[in-house]
Amino acid sequence: MERETATGKYDKSTINLKALLEDLANHYHLNYTIRGEGSITAEEYKVNSIFVNILKNVYDKSLEEHNLTCHIDITSDDNEVKVIISDTGSPIKDSSRIFEPFYSTKAGRGGLGIGLFHAKNVVQDMKGSIQVLPQSNEAAFEITLPSHKEV
Repeated sequence: MERETATGKYDKSTINLKALLEDLANHYHLNYTIRGEGSITAEEYKVNSIFVNILKNVYDKSLEEHNLTCHIDITSDDNEVKVIISDTGSPIKDSSRIFEPFYSTKAGRGGLGIGLFHAKNVVQDMKGSIQVLPQSNEAAFEITLPSHKEV
């Protein structure tokens, strides 16, 4: 459980990314596979917000593209943890704009177009990177964060 400190900052803790991603995938009732392990020392609410925004998009897509499966691959080394989240649904439309504020592919179906913009800002604030992987037949995001460092 995170708690705000006297300075207004949140405590950092070691976060098991596999457990976090499993919890979120189950929360959204996704059909998913997960491989690998990795952990990071960070403010949990930040890490959570990154993956909530991505998996919420997978969930929204699954409402229209039935039988969609989400694949989560976690790899780590001494310096970084890499998470690739892909799905068996349609590819991302206009991937060059996907991280722009107020850009949404869900016109008329909800969504303000700020979730992935927010995720990108949080990842960058944590000294990591996020990108859409070029896939011909599916959507795929790669998130890289420093491993076991205070971010």
